[in-house]
Amino acid sequence: MTSVRDDHVKVHVRLEVDEEGWPPASVESLWAVDLGDGTVRLDNTPWFVRGVASDDIIRVDVDEEGARWAGETVRASENCTIRLAS
Repeated sequence: MTSVRDDHVKVHVRLEVDEEGWPPASVESLWAVDLGDGTVRLDNTPWFVRGVASDDIIRVDVDEEGARWAGETVRASENCTIRLAS
């Protein structure tokens, strides 16, 4: 994604790092469109988060600093995320 429109927000997803240090981050941030009802539609493909894909509708919780944190998937899209590693 090269540009983000004004209706896009960042949604943060907590990641569990294994004993070997994978993934290399404890949080991944994804672009999403705020649907205005406590949910967002993911608008980019995750690198590390498993179980979600672009266009999924996700419930979010907003913390005291205004950051949006991903919760449950409300509606899965028909998209999938496939990772290839060599």
